[in-house]
Parts: sequence; structure tokens; C-alpha cells
Amino acid sequence: MLAVLLINANQVVSLDHLVDELWGERPPPTACNLVRQYISQLRKLLATGPPGGTHLRTHAAGYMLSLGGHSLDATEFRHLAQDARAELAANRPAQARETLARALGLWRGQAFADVAVGPSAAAERVSLDEVYSSVRELSAEADLAAGHVSEAICELTGLTARFPLHERPYLLLMRALSQAGRNADALAVYRSARTTLVNEVGLEPGRELRDAERQILALAG
Repeated sequence: MLAVLLINANQVVSLDHLVDELWGERPPPTACNLVRQYISQLRKLLATGPPGGTHLRTHAAGYMLSLGGHSLDATEFRHLAQDARAELAANRPAQARETLARALGLWRGQAFADVAVGPSAAAERVSLDEVYSSVRELSAEADLAAGHVSEAICELTGLTARFPLHERPYLLLMRALSQAGRNADALAVYRSARTTLVNEVGLEPGRELRDAERQILALAG
């Protein structure tokens, strides 16, 4: 229940929605009373926190967990990712690397790993995984732009293993390897990416990957 309230922080969550999230299509007969009991227990726990922090409020339409600023790591993570993307676009890779390091420092494993997730938490988990993937990619881009090629290669090698159907890590890894003078390895990455994409989803690599291969072939030739 806390997870659902946090995902919908500063918004009223109806009693019916909480019941659906906690028990799905087969709620117990006492579900509404149980939610009220959980709310009461949660309110007592939150009352032990610092003054002016988190407040669990009751509304006519349901309940709302009030949070201030960037109280959630997930919110701060997303804001830092936006800041880093802007810094990199403004050709400030050193600042972007610092911002991304702060963002990645907030990550402590998959979101809601210790929660029996309902629909809201499952969707938020997917969303955060996607943001995490993009931040890791952005971190590698910042490393490349700042001249830290070996760090970028190490990061991107891990990303291609973790997200084998994402094309961008392959593209960045090819660029990093080529920048390091390892054109043969860059072409091997393309072949590996193509094999994975064709076998797993029945698709050829996208245009950017194909263009990168042609450019590297021209350099190698």
C-alpha cells in the first residue's frame, strides 16, 4: 500500500483503487476495513519521522501521501537525468558526468524488488528501468565526449549484455571501440547485435547501426 501511495504521491488515491492494487480481482470481504487499518498503522509509523516531512491525509475521495520537493529518490533520479541531458547537449560533458554519477548513486537495485507488486508498481518498475537504461547510456556518451573512452567501453559492454535488444548501447559501443582504434572489435559488435536482433525479434538493425557499420568499414578499408 505504501508503494501505491508513493507512486501517486501528492494525489488522492481512492479506496477502491487501493483495494484493486492490493488484492486484484479477488479482494477479501473485509478489504475496505483492512485498508483503513493499514492506513491507520502507516500513519502511526510516519508520525515517528522528522517534523514537516511526509503526511498521510484522508480525503473524501480517498487518501493522499503528501511529499515535499524531491523527497523520493525516483523523482530526484529523473530530474538529475534531465539536467545531465541538458548539460551534454550544451557541450558540458564534465558537468554531465558529475550529474550522472549523482543520479546513479541513488540507484540501489531494481525498484520494488522487495514488494509484491500490483499494476501501478509493475508499471513504475518498467518506467524506472527504462530511465535507468537511458541514464547508463547517457553516462557512456558523457564519458566519450569527455575523452574517457576506456570507461565508456566498459560501461557499454555491460549495457549490451543487460539490454541485448536495445540498439543504442551497441551503437555507442561501436563508436567507442572505433575511437579507440579497435575497428575489428567494433564490427564484431555489429555482427553480434544483428544476430541477436534477427534471432530474437526477427528484425534487421536500424539505420543508425547500419550507417555506423558502413563508416567503420570505410575506415578499416
